Amino acid sequence: MGDVIHGRRVLIAVLVLAALFAPPLAKAFGWQLVYELAIIPMVVAMALLQIAALPAGAYGSVVGLLGAMGATAAVSGYSRSMESEADANGLRLTIQAGYDPSQSPKLFEYIQKELEERKIDEPFFFGSHPRLQERKENYTHLLAEEYGDKTGKKGDEEFAESIYPLLLDNAQMDLSLGRSSWAEETIRRAMNIRPADPSGHYHLGEMFRRRGEEKDLEQGERSYRSALECDEAFAPAYRGLGMIYLKQGKKEEAQGAFAHYLELSPQAEDRAYIEQYLPKSDGKK
Repeated sequence: MGDVIHGRRVLIAVLVLAALFAPPLAKAFGWQLVYELAIIPMVVAMALLQIAALPAGAYGSVVGLLGAMGATAAVSGYSRSMESEADANGLRLTIQAGYDPSQSPKLFEYIQKELEERKIDEPFFFGSHPRLQERKENYTHLLAEEYGDKTGKKGDEEFAESIYPLLLDNAQMDLSLGRSSWAEETIRRAMNIRPADPSGHYHLGEMFRRRGEEKDLEQGERSYRSALECDEAFAPAYRGLGMIYLKQGKKEEAQGAFAHYLELSPQAEDRAYIEQYLPKSDGKK
């Protein structure tokens, strides 16, 4: 189970990287992944031999999720010709689906920007040859030589809506790994998509509460209250407020918030944990 969960988080993180763009980029990236998972048997055999030589640990769960072929493709890459073919097919599928192909090179610009900001030497995907700049140049060449006159839809709004929960999932992953600044950045991106959704405000409150830096408790309280302004029946926000009040030593306010939480969510999985903070008369089912 642990391998599956870790593998899911790896895949979520990879998909979010594509999902931060318009649909054409995710389409091309999706073809890249499929292409690398469905290569010829001879290469599969070579991949198995390579994986067998790897030490257990960092790649183990990825291998379990994507298989030896997928993991090796992601980490090591294939020949330049195979990568170029994947690019060409991804761009072709993008155009066939009616999307604007001119957006495609921006994927690699964004990846490079993220790597520099987050001080990562090499991305998990696209980590071998051709390098990021070569991939960008490859797409630019394809656009100039074959698809210069092609246009299409971008579908930004529709696509943004579809990735909203994915962004919040990825933020939770970053938060659980102690990467609060990354989590905050992703949550705020999600909030720009659905500013009136209480979930984004709640996750931002969770980030502040769990980070615990100076003035974070106050900012966390404001975020939870913003969630309740969006939906006064959003139970998790009351739980968050209760936790904030406990840290501030406001026992009565905490008990009131927890009581609201259990009233709105009587089947909460953490009911027994929350009840220990309530007076015995309020904590009875």
